[in-house]
Amino acid sequence: MTTDNLNFCDALRAIKSGKRAQRAGWNGKGLHAFLQPGSVHGPYAGFALAEVPPTDNGETIDGLSVSLFNTNGAEHTAIRYPQLCLSFPTGTFGAWAPSQTDMLASDWKIVE
Repeated sequence: MTTDNLNFCDALRAIKSGKRAQRAGWNGKGLHAFLQPGSVHGPYAGFALAEVPPTDNGETIDGLSVSLFNTNGAEHTAIRYPQLCLSFPTGTFGAWAPSQTDMLASDWKIVE
């Protein structure tokens, strides 16, 4: 797969597989989107650590792939959902929701 001039679907697929992506059209240089995996803390939710958490069909938690979760989540939390995040050049990051322009753009690229 090419790593630049991607559409949002290709960028999102890469992000979900653990890669980082950014748009050429973003004003802030050094920004990139990534997936913060969800987490599950076993004892609180009633299952052992490293055990697959309760799922809808053995493959999802509320429709989200089990592969998007870690089973070593923060203590005293049951399920923390995965989220898209935006990383800033300062080393900080926060939750991010793509805009309509982001989703329709074809200037996405994978950041190595």
